[in-house]
Amino acid sequence: MAKTTTARIFAVIFAAIVIAYFPALHGYFLHTDDFFFSCWGGFPSPAIFRFMAYVGRPLAGLIYGTHGLVCSMAGMNVLRGISVCILALLSLLVYRYLRGGVVSGLVALAAAIALVTTPPFATGVGYVATAAYVLAVPVAALAFAAASRGGIKFAVLAILLLIVSLALYQPGALFYIALAAVATFLCDPLTFWPEQIRKLAGHAAILAAACAVYYSVWRVWLRVRGAPLGAKYDGRQFGNIYEHLKWFVRTPLVEAANLWFVRPKLAYAILTGAVILAAMCLELRPGGGRRVVGVLGKLAAVAVMLPMTYGINLVSYMPSAEYRTYTALEGAILLLFMLALSRILPRRLAATAALAVAVCGICAANVTIRRYFTDPDSREFRFVKDRIEHYRQTQGDDFTMIVVVVRANPVAVVQRNEMGEPSLRHGPNLRPMVTAALRELGIARDVPVIQTLPGNPASPTWVEWATELHWMTLDYSYGPPRPGKVITIDASQIGSLR
Repeated sequence: MAKTTTARIFAVIFAAIVIAYFPALHGYFLHTDDFFFSCWGGFPSPAIFRFMAYVGRPLAGLIYGTHGLVCSMAGMNVLRGISVCILALLSLLVYRYLRGGVVSGLVALAAAIALVTTPPFATGVGYVATAAYVLAVPVAALAFAAASRGGIKFAVLAILLLIVSLALYQPGALFYIALAAVATFLCDPLTFWPEQIRKLAGHAAILAAACAVYYSVWRVWLRVRGAPLGAKYDGRQFGNIYEHLKWFVRTPLVEAANLWFVRPKLAYAILTGAVILAAMCLELRPGGGRRVVGVLGKLAAVAVMLPMTYGINLVSYMPSAEYRTYTALEGAILLLFMLALSRILPRRLAATAALAVAVCGICAANVTIRRYFTDPDSREFRFVKDRIEHYRQTQGDDFTMIVVVVRANPVAVVQRNEMGEPSLRHGPNLRPMVTAALRELGIARDVPVIQTLPGNPASPTWVEWATELHWMTLDYSYGPPRPGKVITIDASQIGSLR
């Protein structure tokens, strides 16, 4: 019976996520670095693995190595389908965890679905290169579930799972802390100090052990291989944590607290925080010294854990705001918000409100995936194809090189971090993108691809991109196009969406 119920819940979750991300599942597009790590990039698997191991994500590098098996734009929808399956697995794990925390079935289901419709998880579907990063989140959830069982055996299993999660994507592994924050929110204030603190100490020890093993091995590998220093991605360099914390409050925290709103406003963030705070303050009733101390302890613990969900970015040399880094932070805020909403409202109204929020989340994800991924990216790729095809029809097939005038502004209605980012802006992605267009047109040969800036054809703005990858650096050379028949693809001529 339990297996039947789980299967039904999974079917509901999967259907909801498919509806949310349906535009991406039958799209004709790739997004920025998706081209770089595709078969059209042409980089050997060892080079990709070395690239990703350099930034501490070797398991993601192994996954990228399999992307070369898909060599058609339509086939990329299969990879996006796998991303949807990953989100469905995460959603099911969250649902089961919340049900174990005595959360009502409808609220738990709504919260689990709403979680994976937020922008950080939408990025995992619209941006194929980040699907491996999102995979780190359910692995971290499994680690938390194992640790919650208690005992040495499960603690060791949790440590191993966390190491796997870190090796996929370090920020995603901190979803472990997000679930610890949820557990703290759900615990009885009267048992916070005698019980929950002890549990949190155990979780802290497990996470610390996993990070110690992972970072020690990574840093030793970097030293042995003689890897050059790599600024923000390098595990051997750290930044000013105090300054980073101030930046965290101004940017990542506000953006994540905006939930589904891609254009963040401080008012939305304050509203989200107020709902969570109000729900925790309700626990002050019926009063009593022990209850007050317990509630204050819970508030302090949650306040500390929120920046900890973004901790790996905060200690890095050059932290930057990208939605793909928000999975743990967004997970904590969204789940706390949904649970707080259900606690503030009467039981029946809470279930109705939670389901309404989940439905709105599904609609928001559908809009987000279209406005910032499928529509602008497909327009860019079709423009590249059309320019090549137009040249073939008017000048013939004997062109010798392709010049791409890069695009400075987004094709999407707006750009927020990697959302709406134009693929034709980044030089290393140009050759793979052009190669993909050539293959889609049935042209099997390769030609040099040269990048230049709009309105400034003078050297040294001419860059020819090569095919050799050294650590994180792609070979290139400066110089104008050589004499020959040139196709010019001026990305500045692509009309922007409104």
